[in-house]
Amino acid sequence: MQKAMSALSYAKHCGLPYPMVKQYCIEGIIPCFKQKVRYYIRPDIADEALAKYEAQKLDPEPIKEVHVLKQPKDFNFFEALKKA
Repeated sequence: MQKAMSALSYAKHCGLPYPMVKQYCIEGIIPCFKQKVRYYIRPDIADEALAKYEAQKLDPEPIKEVHVLKQPKDFNFFEALKKA
């Protein structure tokens, strides 16, 4: 078990910008505890959580099938426009 470090120290540790680390703490992506106005993070747990979060974000979504609407071959746009 590693000792908890401040969010600023953790940002330097993992190479992320401090505002992003703070936002991840607020959103609950990085497990942390808050003392007054500062966030404290245990790096061993936070590294695991970030790896899971990044893996979840990088998983590609299944490609949805595209359905092409077919129009009749003898379709005349200008005649259809006149009728409308």
